[in-house]
Amino acid sequence: MLNQHAGHAGFLSLLCGRAGARVVYAVEGSAMAATARQVVEDNGLADVVQVLHSTVENVELPEQVDFIVSEWYGGAEWACSCAAHRQRERTTLCVEGR
Repeated sequence: MLNQHAGHAGFLSLLCGRAGARVVYAVEGSAMAATARQVVEDNGLADVVQVLHSTVENVELPEQVDFIVSEWYGGAEWACSCAAHRQRERTTLCVEGR
C-alpha cells in the first residue's frame, strides 16, 4: 500500500497499518516526513509503515503496491494536470491489474 503525500501524521498510513496491511509506504516530500516517522514509531507501527522522504514522482519503492491512498481536498487535483500524474503513478507503482 502506498500513501502519497502522507503529511506530518501519516494518518491514512496508520489506519492502513492498523487495518492489517502487510506493508505501507508513507511517501512525504516535505520536512514533515521526519514528524510522520516519529508518529509512526510512537504508535508502534514502524515494522509495518515505512516513511519515505521523497516526492511520489521520484520515489523508488522496493516493490509494487496493490493500492494507493491519498487525502484530496477540494477540486484542485482535477483543476490542473494532476489527474494525469495520478494515472502515471498508478501504472508505474501498482501491481498490474490492481
